Amino acid sequence: MKLSIRAQLDYHFAEATDVLLQIEAAVIPEQRIESANINVSPCEHFARVAAHDQIGERIWVQAKGQLSVHYDATV
Repeated sequence: MKLSIRAQLDYHFAEATDVLLQIEAAVIPEQRIESANINVSPCEHFARVAAHDQIGERIWVQAKGQLSVHYDATV
C-alpha cells in the first residue's frame, strides 16, 4: 500500500523563535520512502540533527516573521 503525504505549515513569529520540525517520514526497515521533498522558507538558522533512537531526522530552525514549510512524500 502506498501513502501520499502532504503537509503545509505556515507560521508568523513576532520575535526570533526556535522551532523543531519533525514531520518527515522516517527511514526505517518497515517502510520504503519512494520520494520525499521538504521546502522551508528562508530563516535565520537551519540545522538537521538525528532524531531520538536514530529514527529519522529533526530540523531546527530559528525564524522571525513568516515561516512556511511544505512537505510531500510517497511512502
